[in-house]
Amino acid sequence: MQPGVAMNRILAQLIKLAISFCVGLFIGTAMMIHYESNSFKPWSWDSPPIIANCYGDDFNELYVVRAVDYWVVRDENISFIVNDPPQSVCEKDFLDGFIIFKKGIMPNDSTLAYTKRKVRMGSLRAATVYFSPGSFKLELLIEHELGHALGYQHLEKEGHIMHPEWGKMGTDF
Repeated sequence: MQPGVAMNRILAQLIKLAISFCVGLFIGTAMMIHYESNSFKPWSWDSPPIIANCYGDDFNELYVVRAVDYWVVRDENISFIVNDPPQSVCEKDFLDGFIIFKKGIMPNDSTLAYTKRKVRMGSLRAATVYFSPGSFKLELLIEHELGHALGYQHLEKEGHIMHPEWGKMGTDF
C-alpha cells in the first residue's frame, strides 16, 4: 500500500471519529437541556449544604429557620445555618457546599429575588440567593428561593410554593 493512500485512510477515520464525537456531544447536551427544562427537580446536592446569611443584620435568623423548616419536613437536608459568616464567605459569588443569602440588584423592577446555582455533573455544588432590599420579609419568598437553591424549578400550579408569581404562591408542595 502506498504511503499517501494509508495516510488518506487514517485521515478519513479521524474525520469520522471527530464527527461521531461532535454528534454525540450535541445529542448528550440536547438530552441534558431537555431533562433540565422538563424536570421539576433536575439537580440535587451530594451532601447537605450550609446556609450562610450574608444579607445583613435585618435578615433575622427566624426568617431563615422558618424557610429551612419548610423544606426539612419535605425530606430536604441542610447541614446548618451561619448567621454571621466571615467576610471571606460573603465576598464570593459561589462557594462549594454553601447556599449564600445576599442583597442584590434585581434584573428588573418586578423581580423580588432570584437564585443562581452552580451545577457540576448533575449535582448542585453551590447556590446564591439575591434578595431586593426588604423583600425577604414577604411571606414564602425565602422558602421559594431556597427551593430553587435546593434544585427545584417553577411549577405553574396556583397555591404551590414554587409558583413563579409571588401573589399565586402558597404552602402547597
